[in-house]
Amino acid sequence: MAKTDVFEADPTVVAKAAELRKELKRLVRTIVDDEDYSTDAIDQAREILSVLKDLKVRKRSLSLRVHQSLPCPDEFRCPLSKELMRDPVVVATGQTYDRPFIQKWLKGGHRTCPQTQQVLSHTMLTPNHLIREMISQWCKSKGIELSDPIQYTNEDGITESDRDYFLSLLEKMSLTPSDQKEGAKELRMLTKRMPSVPGTIWRVS
Repeated sequence: MAKTDVFEADPTVVAKAAELRKELKRLVRTIVDDEDYSTDAIDQAREILSVLKDLKVRKRSLSLRVHQSLPCPDEFRCPLSKELMRDPVVVATGQTYDRPFIQKWLKGGHRTCPQTQQVLSHTMLTPNHLIREMISQWCKSKGIELSDPIQYTNEDGITESDRDYFLSLLEKMSLTPSDQKEGAKELRMLTKRMPSVPGTIWRVS
């Protein structure tokens, strides 16, 4: 039976990721709360984010390689990506797709169902719990565990755009004094609106 999630199985890696997220939270609090923060705090935060991103990407790459090497039932594949669905959702026509791929389709201005070409009466996406449970059971029988991909919204409501915005603010705060001041102000607003952002950036464990 294949075992794919070595990152989750390795307590050292999990502990390291948890410690890095804890330190990231501390650094962000320093940057947000202390107007006399040092540029070292920004550099350290960016370095931690780089390490967390590397861990997350390595984990996802390993997971994807194993998933792609295993033949899965056609009903578990997204009609758009042709890959195993991790967040199956139903559109207005009753067809099921993997959330990020149908979202991309809709954001591209399409208002039809990719499979049936029918015009969608609405663009709401309803979770397909039955298919998701079937996929979960299939994965369990194969000894693999599906981890949430980076681009999905995680349990804390943090999206990829939130991550990108967070990183852009750190970049801005490493530039000119005026950019630092503006970046710090925006970062305070972001962490006030979404306190969980610093701790959930590229969650590994």
